[in-house]
Amino acid sequence: MCLLFTSRRVFYFLLLSVICILQFPALTLQGETVLVAPVSKDKSTSLFTLSVFLKTPLRLTKLYLDLGFLFPWTLCDANYNSSSFRRIPCDATFCAEVGFGGLSCDNCTLDNPPDPKCIPTNIICGSFPENPVTGASISDAAIIDTLALPSAQGSLVLLANYTFSCSDSTAPGIAFFGSTGPYNISSKIDLSQSLVFTPLIVNPVSVGDTVIGYGRNPPSNQYFIGLTSILVNRKRVPVNATLLSINKDDGFGGTKISTATPYTLLESSIQKAFTELFVKEAASSAFNLTVTTPAKPFNVCYPVGDLMVNSAGPAVPTIDLVLHAPNVVWRTVGSNSMVRVTNKKKGVDLWCLGFVDGGVDKKTPIVIGGKQLEDNLLQFDLGSNTLGFTSSLLSRSLSCADFNVPGFGL
Repeated sequence: MCLLFTSRRVFYFLLLSVICILQFPALTLQGETVLVAPVSKDKSTSLFTLSVFLKTPLRLTKLYLDLGFLFPWTLCDANYNSSSFRRIPCDATFCAEVGFGGLSCDNCTLDNPPDPKCIPTNIICGSFPENPVTGASISDAAIIDTLALPSAQGSLVLLANYTFSCSDSTAPGIAFFGSTGPYNISSKIDLSQSLVFTPLIVNPVSVGDTVIGYGRNPPSNQYFIGLTSILVNRKRVPVNATLLSINKDDGFGGTKISTATPYTLLESSIQKAFTELFVKEAASSAFNLTVTTPAKPFNVCYPVGDLMVNSAGPAVPTIDLVLHAPNVVWRTVGSNSMVRVTNKKKGVDLWCLGFVDGGVDKKTPIVIGGKQLEDNLLQFDLGSNTLGFTSSLLSRSLSCADFNVPGFGL
């Protein structure tokens, strides 16, 4: 997975199936310094974790990666030990400026066990971190500590006074970062030259965001795109068009990108039409596939032995997400559309369609999940509000193994 930010607010995101690179903005650094860190997939949750250095002295720490989270989130239990760690007073300018986004005030004298770094006023800036595994949100403190990452050249760069949401949850944490191009794979190919662009859409209402606010409801911090249709094997899925646009009054509708969702979620009526067309096309003479008993949470599965596999994954009908124009298409091939499900004890070995029923009352009818983002280079340009994407790199015989992360021994 790869994120890149600079002062130009360009954010690249390369999500690979096992491990890749995450490049960050230099933030307060001068020039075009690019910072890097590895991202891996947590097999127990199917979510992505980012390896960074935190605290003083520095310690290698894994954080969950969530594009829609307003602040990085780290664990702050009784064993949290860092000489650079400090709380933020509730009357601090920073706390007031972002208060509408979910920060509040908390009395740290009520912490159990007592907080040894409770500031004299006792009233500290708080936040509402959400556990990406359980979905639960709780009130907790906002803190400042040191973050460090290697630069692309290998030298370690310290980012002092970095703000985190602090939680004592069992999840390792959440991170949100980014970076800039060109982005060269080992073959000297600049992947940024292969990007296709579509506008990022602002949802005016923070429906289902991971930050809970007070007072007026601010715009969403999630990344929405203008999906206009879905094609399976170049045939259109019948979809209620009203579900694809965002209602400006309540924020319902539309399509967003989420690294905190393992598989793409589709509103029930969309899922039904989508899977019916996929099964029909997969049964055609070009593929000759017959469904078998599915494995939860999936609705459509095939025996492994029935599918041919090539460099782009299982040979199945292609899935195209048509965006703001007919020629702007995000293509999903077998490596992104199919999930291998095995259970040796039960004799189960299946390829399952990695699109899940999101329910009939889905606030966001389409949520593009992590599986469908794997092996894709995504560039989030926040200055011009555009998303650049390459579709699957595997279809070009490119691999994450070609990348090297300096400073991590990977």
